[in-house]
Amino acid sequence: MQQTQLIMDIDPGIDDALALAYACSHTTTIDLLAVTCIYGNVPVQQAGQNALALLKLLDREEVPVYLGEANPMQALDYEVSVDAKRKHGANGLGNIDLPTSDRQIEETAAVDFLLEAARTYGKSLAILAAGPLTNIAACLERDPAFLSRIGHLVVMGGAFLIEGSVTSFAETNTSKDPQASHQVVSQGGPISIVGLDVTLRTLLPESKARQWFNSSDPVRQKLGQMACHYIEAYQAVQPHTIGCPIHDALALHAVLAPEDFSFLKLPVKVEQTGVARGRMVGDKQRLSDFASHVQVAVNLDVTTFEKSFLQAIESRRL
Repeated sequence: MQQTQLIMDIDPGIDDALALAYACSHTTTIDLLAVTCIYGNVPVQQAGQNALALLKLLDREEVPVYLGEANPMQALDYEVSVDAKRKHGANGLGNIDLPTSDRQIEETAAVDFLLEAARTYGKSLAILAAGPLTNIAACLERDPAFLSRIGHLVVMGGAFLIEGSVTSFAETNTSKDPQASHQVVSQGGPISIVGLDVTLRTLLPESKARQWFNSSDPVRQKLGQMACHYIEAYQAVQPHTIGCPIHDALALHAVLAPEDFSFLKLPVKVEQTGVARGRMVGDKQRLSDFASHVQVAVNLDVTTFEKSFLQAIESRRL
């Protein structure tokens, strides 16, 4: 079976950690080239240290880690939101202590690495962008053909058919840098958007997270500790919650098994101003411009994904 060369552009983040564990379980189908980091759930420097620690936990220390942009486009700094600190903890990983990696973050900047990887691997390269899209937008500014060089960009972001998570309109990742989000998704090309419309249908049950928490397996134990923190944070504001969405792992599933999704093809834009700032929405002005169309996930086989995800973690193919 031919492997997909994969780069994960993430801001770890508890759901990012679960996605990374999911990726590391697919050693026969995924060649994980690197983790590139972006600000978001934590500042970018913390994101890099989290990635190193997670890769050590997952016994994948051969995978390099690169630091990307520290701030949104045209912003001088970035402050982690109160909501992100509540959901992910001060360190981004539910305040769970992980073994410190002896490795260093690569000296090459993430954007430089992404540009070189696109030229090297071409259509066999898939990128999972599960944080703000600032790194990807920076690649496009330096190489407008960047997206046309690669095989697949999967974006975890947006909310098309339901309310957003930050406002009634905006999902978290797109809201952090609407300008970058628009520059990327409006390009068209090999883009699949996996947003809240589908990620909120997936669930890691609290009972399963508790089972992992009490496991003798160190990987499942740490993932369970993180997931329990995540679930408790959701329950604090949504008492009916019985688990947590598996946002980023589901986006990765669109790389592994796109046939498990139903996609709507249309041109997309991101609102830049006003009450709807950060809203990712279909662009009616370009409906007939088929070159600008991207795939937006609107449905999925929930059972198949959840079975695949749980089996990957519990089989310990990590």
